[in-house]
Amino acid sequence: MATRKVTFVFVCGDEPLQYTHDVPARLVTADPASQPDYREAYMRAVAPIMDQHKGVCLVASPDVCGVCEKKPATEILTTPMSYLHVVEEPRVMVLVTAICDQDVCSTRGQQEVSAIVAEVTGMAHGEVQNSS
Repeated sequence: MATRKVTFVFVCGDEPLQYTHDVPARLVTADPASQPDYREAYMRAVAPIMDQHKGVCLVASPDVCGVCEKKPATEILTTPMSYLHVVEEPRVMVLVTAICDQDVCSTRGQQEVSAIVAEVTGMAHGEVQNSS
């Protein structure tokens, strides 16, 4: 399978963390809508990369939950924003939200990030893909 180098930028602290990974070349396209299974293929490719960097993102994130702002952060939510349609410089921006161990913070964190991404991209709230 042909691959392309893609820059992943994790926005999780004072300084973004940047890594380069190979992704299937077919995902780097100016017209992702032309591939009916694009979203599923994209998430299959991106999810393991986000998982690989969860530990370092948690360390680089604030120590306190980004939702309740009280309890210590124990995990992160990751929300990828694709710029793979920019074929000359493909990248994926990953919004990272540190959260505590409360289910309500996980749910609210996902909802808040989804609302922001939907507003910025013009997507419907249900179209935004979060990963915990």
